Amino acid sequence: MRRRFAGHILLLAATGVILIASVVLLGYADWLRGIAGANKALAAGDSGTARQMYDTAARRIGVVPLAGELLPAGYRQLVFNRVRVFYAENRDEELIHFLEGAVALTPHLAEDAEYHFWLGNVQFRRAIAQKEKQQTQSGLQQAAESYRRALAASPDDWDIKYNYELSSRLLERLRKGKDDELEKLKRGQMKLLRDDGEKKQDPQRQLAPEKRG
Repeated sequence: MRRRFAGHILLLAATGVILIASVVLLGYADWLRGIAGANKALAAGDSGTARQMYDTAARRIGVVPLAGELLPAGYRQLVFNRVRVFYAENRDEELIHFLEGAVALTPHLAEDAEYHFWLGNVQFRRAIAQKEKQQTQSGLQQAAESYRRALAASPDDWDIKYNYELSSRLLERLRKGKDDELEKLKRGQMKLLRDDGEKKQDPQRQLAPEKRG
């Protein structure tokens, strides 16, 4: 009798665990769908809708302790796609503060290529907006260093390679008193890669920057 009772208890416990696990997995899948929907809105240029959807996803995951450790892939995607929204809306100060907060909660994000990539993009944008040549050079130096760190973490990322080469080349030309490429950049004839769209790895990315169409 006792064995039968104990068997029933174990069966009920196992059923409860399965039900809880199923609810958690369904919740996680729904959370990922929300992020995917925000990604689509951002790719379509609707940063406002994307921001709202990312904020909703962030509130939902905020109730999970150590979310960055327990759900690393989804959490990472959420963090850096929210960064993309800040960048698209020219909210550079908020972007920096957000990155600092994310790294404080999940330190390993500071080793991620995307962390240094977006930090470099902000530094680059600020640099070319400066009127003083010395300030521009200083900003480009910071951007080049951030891209170098991003490249060390992700050496096969062609967008990072391009941005690193661009910032380094501009810096070198400014040091030589040549600012023609900087003027082209300001006129929109040159640009960073992956600063306003989804990451793409097409064959053209494998060409040297000067050969890209």
